[in-house]
Amino acid sequence: MKTIKRFKKSVSIWIFILLLSAPVSYINAQGLLPGEGSDKDWNFVITPYIWFSALNGQIGVATVEADFDASFSDIFSNMNIGFMMYGEVRYKRFGLAIDLLTVNLGIEGTRPVTGGAVNAEQKVTFLETSLLYSLVHNEKWSADIHLGVRTWWMNTTMDAERIMDLEPIRVESDLSWVDPIVGMNAVFLPHQKWPLNARFDIGGFGAGSEFTWNLQAGAGYRFAKAWTVLLQYRVLGVDYQEGEQGSPEYFKYNARQFGPLVGFMATF
Repeated sequence: MKTIKRFKKSVSIWIFILLLSAPVSYINAQGLLPGEGSDKDWNFVITPYIWFSALNGQIGVATVEADFDASFSDIFSNMNIGFMMYGEVRYKRFGLAIDLLTVNLGIEGTRPVTGGAVNAEQKVTFLETSLLYSLVHNEKWSADIHLGVRTWWMNTTMDAERIMDLEPIRVESDLSWVDPIVGMNAVFLPHQKWPLNARFDIGGFGAGSEFTWNLQAGAGYRFAKAWTVLLQYRVLGVDYQEGEQGSPEYFKYNARQFGPLVGFMATF
């Protein structure tokens, strides 16, 4: 019931922000480069990417809560599968963008109060869907505003050590939530082959998570007419809590993922 109420609240906030933001625009760090697409009504972007992220923060399930501080090498060595893809379709000044990430990983942490090691396995998927409106698009600058939702699916299993050689505690959580988001991105082209880009968004607002934010910035190299390699640094923070601490329904995810991102952008 609480998840349904949060979803309804999320949708209401999303619609409210959409009405307020109608005359504004968005800047997409992975979208069309300045000067591109001006001679066509329809434009498409596909960007497969790899995010070499680390993670730190707190994760709690039922009676187990732990602090995690995992480097990319820790995460990569325990990653079973991963898929990351950004796509975009534009018609004149309007567009739709989709960012999909799904990973299965294992991380190790410690319990902050009672001590002892905790092993966690997470299956994480987020799907970000945003409406775009182009404010500026010339030979040097591309600028938009984006407005959308970031939907999370997260299955978490935690095994916590116990003292006196007792059997470890195993707890599990499987839930999803929706965060309304609003943000801006920008691309600057100082040279035909070297785009600079930045992106920022905030969201949650208590409708899904209490607060979430995303920051990306970097540069690219256009090595062919339709192909650009991108190098960015990305930080994604989420503060979400469900249920009362210690109850079977309790889940907490207050964490930040951060690290370099490499992508290959195709435009057509």
